[in-house]
Amino acid sequence: MSQGAFINAKYEKNNGSVAVIRVQPETITEDNPVAGGTVTADRVRVSGSARRIGTKARQISVKFEGTAPAGYKPGSILRVPVFQKSIFDAMSEGQAFEYQGQSATIVGVFSESGRR
Repeated sequence: MSQGAFINAKYEKNNGSVAVIRVQPETITEDNPVAGGTVTADRVRVSGSARRIGTKARQISVKFEGTAPAGYKPGSILRVPVFQKSIFDAMSEGQAFEYQGQSATIVGVFSESGRR
């Protein structure tokens, strides 16, 4: 469930260029800030097949432990794009992650080219 309409944000690609990514506003958090800089690359997508043309954003899968945020089922798994490469590189499966003020665990880590 989303808290609002999709918005455009900045995403740092693996090669360092900055692209536009269309996301729901709740994916932008203190732990997952958008990239800075000037947009110099084509748009990045959040979903779709790995075979589809264009760059698919790096993402993590998180599972809510205990109480889930309003509109989400406890135990549900959510895919979240990670906007900055340095933050993504520091993430690993089993790590705690806060989303919408609720505790979650990272259960999957997916780079721009697929599962890490």
